[in-house]
Amino acid sequence: AKAWRIPSLLVDHCAGVPRHNFFLVQFFLKIFDKFIAPIILNSFSAVACSNKAVFDYLKSLGVRNLKLIGTGVDANFFNPNKRVHSFNENDLLITFASRLIHTKGVELFYEAVRPLLAKYPQLKVAIAGEGPFKDRILKQVQDGKLENRVFLTGLLLPSQLSILLGRTDIFVHPSFHHDGIPNVVLEAGANSCFVVASQSGGTREVIKDKKNGMYLMVYDGK
Repeated sequence: AKAWRIPSLLVDHCAGVPRHNFFLVQFFLKIFDKFIAPIILNSFSAVACSNKAVFDYLKSLGVRNLKLIGTGVDANFFNPNKRVHSFNENDLLITFASRLIHTKGVELFYEAVRPLLAKYPQLKVAIAGEGPFKDRILKQVQDGKLENRVFLTGLLLPSQLSILLGRTDIFVHPSFHHDGIPNVVLEAGANSCFVVASQSGGTREVIKDKKNGMYLMVYDGK
């Protein structure tokens, strides 16, 4: 596009080097971001950033022509007027919704809520999404005979996610994935869920600790 003098725009929402379990892949990603990505991104007329964390990261790499555009969700579609009781009036529903991969923190989430299930009989858990960790989590649920309290929903349509968030009391997002601003965090907040989230990427731009949610201290999956 640049050679033909055609204006071009790229939208970026990653606030750091993508994380990967394998050392060689992680090493390659770091090299790519430091030396190759700036060349590619600077070939565009402008690079639009979904939040300030992305803007600052790309600026540190030497990317020019950055534009901060922000992001959001449809507050008419995700809104607290759609809230209903989870199951019974005294039940509490904690929800995780994301890709079921290591860097999104699904293992950490289940490890954290599992002892709470034994302590609080009114607690229910929903895990929404697909990914390579689904079968592993499902086996743990079955081994613990918790099928009537932990629900793996699979991949949800936006309309289905809206219903789930409308029933959710606490939404947990323990990601260390260098997210921009995860849409699901905005959607949960728009549904008046109490959001517990890591400070990864741009999440800190929308969650104010102990005001509209709470920070979860997660670093490299620990």
